[in-house]
Amino acid sequence: MVKSPEEEHPQKAFGWAARDPSGTLSPFHFSRRENGDEDVTVKILYCGVCHSDLHSVKNEWGFTRYPIVPGYDALLPPFSNVNFKIHFVVIIIIIIWLC
Repeated sequence: MVKSPEEEHPQKAFGWAARDPSGTLSPFHFSRRENGDEDVTVKILYCGVCHSDLHSVKNEWGFTRYPIVPGYDALLPPFSNVNFKIHFVVIIIIIIWLC
């Protein structure tokens, strides 16, 4: 049986997304998959945007799929069932299925 989008991606998420090549970012609510056993859930406090993000937002390389939520360098405290201690502060480069 085929799962509904809500069943396939039940985790609610929020970001600032570009919806076209104008470069304007606006609030964006979306869903993502459940965490697996090897995943870590994090709360992002700050996120950097690099020049590659700007190229992507404006579709300057010609392969951007909108909407796009730019930024992947994040400062965050980890919290999950993985062996981290609560209140550690770490920097994680968040690139999934990209590079």
